[in-house]
Amino acid sequence: MNKKIIIFASTFAALVACSESDKAAGGTIDDQNAASDKQVREWLNFGTEWNESSYAKFEGGRSAVSDDGNGGRVECVADSASLAMTMQVYNSSAVSTMSGNRLVNSCDSVFAEFKAECDKEPNSEFYTPSNGCKDGAFEAACRMKHVESDSANKLVSGYLDVVMERCNEMTRNARSSSRLGGMSMSSSSTELDGSSSSIIIEEVPEIEPVRDTAITVNYNSTLENYVLQFAENAEQLSFDEHVIAYNGSPDRGCSNYAQNITNENPYDVVRNTPMVQMDTSDIWKCFPMTAKILDEHPREENCRYFMTLVGDAGQPTGHVLSRIAGDTLEFTSVDPSAIPGGYCMATCMFFSVFFLIEDCENEFNPTAPEGVYNSFTSELWKCGGDDLSGSSNVGAYGEWFNGKLIEN
Repeated sequence: MNKKIIIFASTFAALVACSESDKAAGGTIDDQNAASDKQVREWLNFGTEWNESSYAKFEGGRSAVSDDGNGGRVECVADSASLAMTMQVYNSSAVSTMSGNRLVNSCDSVFAEFKAECDKEPNSEFYTPSNGCKDGAFEAACRMKHVESDSANKLVSGYLDVVMERCNEMTRNARSSSRLGGMSMSSSSTELDGSSSSIIIEEVPEIEPVRDTAITVNYNSTLENYVLQFAENAEQLSFDEHVIAYNGSPDRGCSNYAQNITNENPYDVVRNTPMVQMDTSDIWKCFPMTAKILDEHPREENCRYFMTLVGDAGQPTGHVLSRIAGDTLEFTSVDPSAIPGGYCMATCMFFSVFFLIEDCENEFNPTAPEGVYNSFTSELWKCGGDDLSGSSNVGAYGEWFNGKLIEN
């Protein structure tokens, strides 16, 4: 087998310990008390409010990842039967949910398997607003407390890969809604890294992504507007003039592409700062909105494009590639300031954010430049109290482009 993902209750993967200071950081789940009915309902409804454009369709259903990468939702359909599954990582807790409809004969077995996998794990709690199956439908949630992870994105993306593959299999094999019982994730008991698990599934092979030509351009998402969320003017904080795009919410396809061309794992600590040349035809894989703008506003023919990445940790964090000089890339991380008596969420979860560099003067070469890392605490971006992630009016992630691309 190649890389393996350990799944528990159809969602959880192997978890790697953080430092004690990271474990003490803020979160949104109260580990001391059982979840309220309202909290369970929020878990089950996770992703239902997202726009249709947030979802990627695949054979058998659709899937989406939250903007911060710490949660995902998958919906499967086979004949008239359907399943909706979510995963969310909250600092020291991880939650999976499963909702089924029109499952007919398989409802009881699917529900029982989900509950059994949850109940057998330590520090886990099982919730079911539906109290089991009724008319072929059920709702259930499982929360594992006191988990530790170095990468929420890796956990969530691994979950999505496995569940989507099972959706594909479910659709291919479906002859009637009763076949949905084949949704079982179980496999044989195996050991990995010294810890045993009864559910081990091979990682799903990479699928070549297809460019979405219908993507919508948000013309307010400029790099200039990005930094003005954190600083009063460009003298305090700005991107290097060669940076034409930033993507703080890369999808799985972008991360796979980046790993192939940089040999860096975007879901791990980035120890080297690569700067690699991209084929112009590949820009859409990590910067889809920017690629559409470049199609509509062509640049000089001799321009070359490079991509670099830097790790994100201690969310929420803004990111700016402030300066490119010789063999040096200077990054600035932007942190919100806490309101009096409050503090900002900080985690030990890692993923990478990406920058697109334009070189029309033949100044740069593919290299492993030295990375210089600065920090900037924003007085405009506040967090604390119940709002650990900072103001909802601030978009610290997402894709942003250089306004000069639309000047002509």
